[in-house]
Amino acid sequence: MVLQLPPRVRLRLHTLAAAGVGALLTLVWTMTSRGFFWPIEALFPLALTVAIHAWFVLLGERSLTRKRFLGDNVLAAHFGLAAAMWLYLFALWLVGDRGYFWPAWALLGLATLVGVHFVRVAERRERADDNRS
Repeated sequence: MVLQLPPRVRLRLHTLAAAGVGALLTLVWTMTSRGFFWPIEALFPLALTVAIHAWFVLLGERSLTRKRFLGDNVLAAHFGLAAAMWLYLFALWLVGDRGYFWPAWALLGLATLVGVHFVRVAERRERADDNRS
């Protein structure tokens, strides 16, 4: 039998597991080379998974979709995933050589997709409102 835990508890366990992996990798790093901080290459993806999980827990608990995302849960999920992905790419740029700001292209693409999604949801909602009248 699978133990059913509340979403916040599952998120807390996920966060603790990710932090534990990060701590273990950092411990290995401190006991070995202490050169380039290579655990960062695992910490960022772990943080991304926790951020996405947290966004979905937040969407399940609050009425953000009604207020900010035209009542559309899929649009809210899309926005959260795009934001988390861009922050992940921005963090990679920050720890990199910080040369050309390539995350701007990812932001442009992600924002365009979310914007098109928003327009489509708004159009669908407007048609539904017109049909009710």
